[in-house]
Amino acid sequence: MNLEKSPFSEQQSSTFDSFELQLNNDAKEFLRGAASWGMGFAILGFIGSGLILLMSLVLIATGGTQSGMPTASMGFLYLIMGVMYFLPMLFLLKFSNNAKRALDENNNQQLTDSFKNLKNHFMSAVIAVIVIFVTTIIFVVVMAATVASQF
Repeated sequence: MNLEKSPFSEQQSSTFDSFELQLNNDAKEFLRGAASWGMGFAILGFIGSGLILLMSLVLIATGGTQSGMPTASMGFLYLIMGVMYFLPMLFLLKFSNNAKRALDENNNQQLTDSFKNLKNHFMSAVIAVIVIFVTTIIFVVVMAATVASQF
């Protein structure tokens, strides 16, 4: 089988390789707005993560049981959730800072770094949601088994 490239595909490939994306003023303002909202969301996320981590420490320190489940176990569950919630917010904060700086300084490398952090934010957010769902399902199953064993 002969798999030769057509002259058109080579020409198109070289054209797109040299293509540089440019942002007009509207796109820059939309990106600046997204970075500002991202910063606000990251700050709220850090506060929420801190509260979750504080709750986990309280539950671990108090010991005892609640609804048949040891509070220390619930505390470790909250600890996992707090850490998993923290990471996406960290990447979102880095996106926001780099995007604002890239726009202020007209720096392509910082803009690239900001989009890398935005990709990492979404990736870590999806992983965190999956881990939290799985952990919650395990928690519910263990809780149901504990309650069922008391009857």
